[in-house]
Amino acid sequence: MKRFVSGFVAGAIVFASFGVFAASVQKIDVVTPVLKFIVDGTDKTPQDNSFLMGDKKVPAVFVHQGVTYIPAEVAGQLTGKPIMVDLQNEKLVVGQESPFYLSDIKPFGVTQAVYVLNNDPNTTTSKSSKGGINEILLTKQMKIAGEQYNKGIAIGGTGGVAKVNLVYYNLAKQYSGLECLIGLDDNYNKTKIKASFVGDGKVLWTGVIEKNQTAVNVKVDLSGIDKLEIKTEPLESGYSVADIVNPVLLK
Repeated sequence: MKRFVSGFVAGAIVFASFGVFAASVQKIDVVTPVLKFIVDGTDKTPQDNSFLMGDKKVPAVFVHQGVTYIPAEVAGQLTGKPIMVDLQNEKLVVGQESPFYLSDIKPFGVTQAVYVLNNDPNTTTSKSSKGGINEILLTKQMKIAGEQYNKGIAIGGTGGVAKVNLVYYNLAKQYSGLECLIGLDDNYNKTKIKASFVGDGKVLWTGVIEKNQTAVNVKVDLSGIDKLEIKTEPLESGYSVADIVNPVLLK
């Protein structure tokens, strides 16, 4: 191990590519150990134990007073989430600064009743299988196991009548993933439902949603996906609505 002296902003993740004020900088003594970087069983050790930031090489890891630090950019590479350090505005952003929702995109097509609930909890966009789009007033917000939500996509269907209900979106390969909650709406939960996310004909996630079940956390890999389909299939007789809540699209 060797000694390394660097000036950095106290309290910040190390080596952000922004200018800093002299009053915020202090000199410290650090140790730069040679470590292997293993992420979910994959060796992602940086070459020469260093990280290239612009035209400058900086240590991929160092230890100061018993605490191990890595550059924010390296942490982003390892976790698969972009990390942005904005020292001028005193903030660090992991992933997207402002979420973008699938429910902000108009569906390209549907086979049954689909209700898209956006920012206003009293207004939704309804798109029927005939293709018409109308603004309607909701009497209730989405509610799953007693929890209320005001953003998402609700897909309604009756078991035995319309076995598969479908809404799909053209994503044009712009997104890396989707994170959301799924559950049966408390007001319409007569039958359990099989829900699936299908990307370009391939099943990306599928699961059975039971009556009175708390919302299920779902993560879907959308890397390279052009067309995303959300399918629901009632498994018993009776009318139910599947709520796709807070569907965040990741870049």
